Amino acid sequence: MWPRSIILLSCSNRKRQGGDSYEEKNRRIASSDAAPDQWKSLLAQRRRIFNLLKGVRGRLVNEDQAGGPRELARANCDLVYGPDLGGAELGTAAYLPAYRRYDGRFFVKLRQLAPMFWDNLRQHPVEILFVSGLYGLLFWEELIQEYDCHLGDYVEGSEPRQTVVKLWTPLLTNVLCDFIEAKKKGGAPVHDVFDMLSDEIYQKAFDWRRISGKGVRVHHRCFHPPVSRTDGIPLIAQVLATHLGRFCEESGVFRNGETMAFPPNLGSRHKFDFEYPRTSEKDKIFESICCELPALQTLPLTVRDRLTKAEASRLNAKPHADFDSGALIVSYTKCIEAWLRLVSPGINARSVGWIYNVVQSRRGLRDLETDVRVLWKLRGEGGAHDGPEKTSDDLENARTLALKILSDGEQIRLSKNY
Repeated sequence: MWPRSIILLSCSNRKRQGGDSYEEKNRRIASSDAAPDQWKSLLAQRRRIFNLLKGVRGRLVNEDQAGGPRELARANCDLVYGPDLGGAELGTAAYLPAYRRYDGRFFVKLRQLAPMFWDNLRQHPVEILFVSGLYGLLFWEELIQEYDCHLGDYVEGSEPRQTVVKLWTPLLTNVLCDFIEAKKKGGAPVHDVFDMLSDEIYQKAFDWRRISGKGVRVHHRCFHPPVSRTDGIPLIAQVLATHLGRFCEESGVFRNGETMAFPPNLGSRHKFDFEYPRTSEKDKIFESICCELPALQTLPLTVRDRLTKAEASRLNAKPHADFDSGALIVSYTKCIEAWLRLVSPGINARSVGWIYNVVQSRRGLRDLETDVRVLWKLRGEGGAHDGPEKTSDDLENARTLALKILSDGEQIRLSKNY
């Protein structure tokens, strides 16, 4: 059996209406066969987003606020809690295979160029998975309902802003890695994962290093010259319509750095190739911090972002003799504040007193109290410029303390001993 490849594609904002009743024999990724360790978590997250789309225990707001709350969208009003979401309601005429449900520019272009594409797909050792705001990951032929949800939508009133893509991070990576493991154990190993996603917001939902760590080659699509997202979507359809065989070993799989031109009859002057997983400067900085203290790898995303920004500011300031150490010390203490708010939700106080109260009142967090007090003394309890002027040595000490508090705190948080 040929090794298999996975192609990741974005869902579509435009969707066809109507459908048929649900069929239990339908193949679905939220199953013990496809994702044995993650299928329950996948269904649970689908259920959570379904509730938000219905305005239950929170509501989702359109990312550009033009459409208002998502529960007012016609499609979401008609959503039922069916087997696709972990429920039992079957609905009537509610389901279509995903490749037929989605009706945006990519799907229209693909039908024009290769009308039999989906019928012929099973002849190739290629698995196509869609990335969806409601469903997370799903098979190309999986039965789904019509819905209105985007990865950029956010939970109303959440602070910091909780977007749908953050709700799916890191679960999308967990499910994909679980699926890759299941295929390997089933005798159909995956050798290549192709990122053909339409937008950066989809790409950022995945931890590509973890995926490549499963022994697969990861390829990111790239068009030359660079094209806009609007132009790129039909180009992705052209690549699949004309080069599907090159996505699998049997036809000589695409290699990173190999440049391909579109056939002249398509009327496109663009060329495309694939790149290795890209590591941003932000990711490199965080990886460097984790080399010092590996326990920081589990930091919640909001705290991780704050810590990376603090570290980037320190690195950028070091060459300059006149940088403000006090302001940079505050940036590290803000990471501790963000972490404490996550482990003690509902706290709105902003004075330094609430920080001490949290670490004193929670049994497991008392071990952090000494380091927290020393850090805030370095910071200046009255503010960044309270007391003597802060030096570069003060900054280095504050950084060391902040990293230690977060590292120790993560071990406490994950042990649930607080």
